[in-house]
Amino acid sequence: MKSVGKKLSKNIPLALVSKIPIIGDIISATVSSFIEAHDEKKINNLLSIINEKLHNLDESKIDKTYLESDEFKDFIIKILKITREISLADRDFSFSEKVRFFASLVTENILIDRLKTKIIWRDTFIDIIKNLNDDELKFFRIMYDHSKKSKPLSITSTVFNSIEQKKSCVNSLISKGLIDDASIQKAKDRFSPGLTKVIKKEGLIIITDFGYEVIEYMFSIQKNLKENFLHPVNC
Repeated sequence: MKSVGKKLSKNIPLALVSKIPIIGDIISATVSSFIEAHDEKKINNLLSIINEKLHNLDESKIDKTYLESDEFKDFIIKILKITREISLADRDFSFSEKVRFFASLVTENILIDRLKTKIIWRDTFIDIIKNLNDDELKFFRIMYDHSKKSKPLSITSTVFNSIEQKKSCVNSLISKGLIDDASIQKAKDRFSPGLTKVIKKEGLIIITDFGYEVIEYMFSIQKNLKENFLHPVNC
């Protein structure tokens, strides 16, 4: 893999896509069939990250037979179309957590030991993730890192201080079934031992079971990919 030569620049011109190790020729033939000029920056950023990952991947772990399949080519087309549809309004597209995830997904998908669990849910998970902006993904990740299913978090928690549009993130994640409003709680009634009372605490939220499925899928893709790298790299 190192024989490919020095790494391509951060923004890879589409004319050089074929130089990406392993999958360059496949992507090059696919991209040229539908890409438009205004899509080039988006696609370049995705391919630049894939290029970085492939230069760190153990080539012996790659399923080269699968690369020739129609299934893989259809998958590449799906991811390129998703990338084309991502809004450039995101704060910094080249460092978008969503773009980095899809780059990881493409790279992990060419492994012999690619993740096969929950494969029937993959398209559903991908559709959910593509419709989240970076703030929503960040909010979702913070919830996962700091919460338990049995312990709601408050939207006013300091763990969310880095996100300005907190209410908007909550509404979006609730609408997609990823988190739930947990404001209504049951608590022991201290005036009547043995009884419970319903209380309402504004702004309490909790990840749903489906939400855990989605974010754990993201983490499992990145974890499996890292285990097949020759050198550490950011997924």
